[in-house]
Amino acid sequence: MGKATTTATTKTKTRSEKKDTSEKSATEKSAAEKGEKVEKVIRPYNRFMQTELPKVKAENPEMDHKTAFKRVAELWKTS
Repeated sequence: MGKATTTATTKTKTRSEKKDTSEKSATEKSAAEKGEKVEKVIRPYNRFMQTELPKVKAENPEMDHKTAFKRVAELWKTS
């Protein structure tokens, strides 16, 4: 007598079947539906950049943005 063999097939999800990660979470949807603004938490580094970058640019108006940003980032490292 012959042995009955079964083959298990695994199905991989196609791109259309995968969950779309770009969708908003349930809390963001409900806030958007209500017309409320979801406030973002400003981290210390970003707050430092917001306050110090304009100061560096005011002191050095000829400096381009990229160079000023690098200088403020160095200030962050040493502070």
